[in-house]
Amino acid sequence: MRESWRRRKAPVFLTKPCPTIDGIKTILNDLADQIPAAKTADPKEFVDTRFLEKLDKSGYIDRLYR
Repeated sequence: MRESWRRRKAPVFLTKPCPTIDGIKTILNDLADQIPAAKTADPKEFVDTRFLEKLDKSGYIDRLYR
């Protein structure tokens, strides 16, 4: 019972949402049947986290949750 309650209280979303390579791979795999090029696509070509990293380093994202 305690474990299920703990899980319910766990946050659903990440505090600092940032796309991951594994997440992009999952999406590309799902698209591969419809878009054959997705099979050989490099997930790194679809992710640019520089803007989010700059916001994070500035402390902006942390201030949103205070």
